[in-house]
Amino acid sequence: MSKSLSKTVNTQLAARKQNMAERLAGLGGDGGGMSFIKVKANKFRIGEDIIIPNEMTVVVLDWAFHNGFWSGAYNPNATEAPVCAAVGQNAATMGPPASAPDRQHDTCATCPQNQFGSGGGNRKACKNSVNLAVLRWDEEEEDDQIYFLSVPPMSLKAFKKYNSKLAEAGKDIAEVVTVITFDSSVDYVKFEFSADAKSTKEYAEEDEDGNSYAAGFLSKLPEATELVTREPSFGVGDEA
Repeated sequence: MSKSLSKTVNTQLAARKQNMAERLAGLGGDGGGMSFIKVKANKFRIGEDIIIPNEMTVVVLDWAFHNGFWSGAYNPNATEAPVCAAVGQNAATMGPPASAPDRQHDTCATCPQNQFGSGGGNRKACKNSVNLAVLRWDEEEEDDQIYFLSVPPMSLKAFKKYNSKLAEAGKDIAEVVTVITFDSSVDYVKFEFSADAKSTKEYAEEDEDGNSYAAGFLSKLPEATELVTREPSFGVGDEA
């Protein structure tokens, strides 16, 4: 446990709650210090040894949009980085950096590759996802490693709905313990999100000395935001 929330952390959370509606608008409808959590066969995988089946319990410290465009036909097994990509917390203003190998447009919002139908049918040629910066809650011992988890396009509607519900309750996503599960009714990766009330109570509860798990977790907010909004490097195998 760590000491009670500082004034700075409370100010950060208040500011995030104020602009949450603007951030969530970018989710639409359906459509260095960080380790990756990968997903395969409805299991979460960390490195080669840690496999978490069915569900994972985390605290989502922060999140950002990630748009990526690959030239050529879609290949689910490809490991190369996109030729154009952008990361940001405001979908209306984000755009690819000058370092993109094949920059498609100045801004994502008006990019032809980011319009429905550009990828055939009602799909976009540009893949829209969301990057989460999370701390694991399902560890018996404290793990202060910030992990990176990508929310795929077909899960964005569920993520928006979850955040909207939290916002209506006056909560920032970093103030609750989140359970991420798989939608078993579909044959592709689709996340579902819910708040664990019991764990959230334990997370926020202060002991007689004013210590809480939340204070320790939320002290890493600045680091999480920096990591999750970092510009893509366009290196080989770059998953962000």
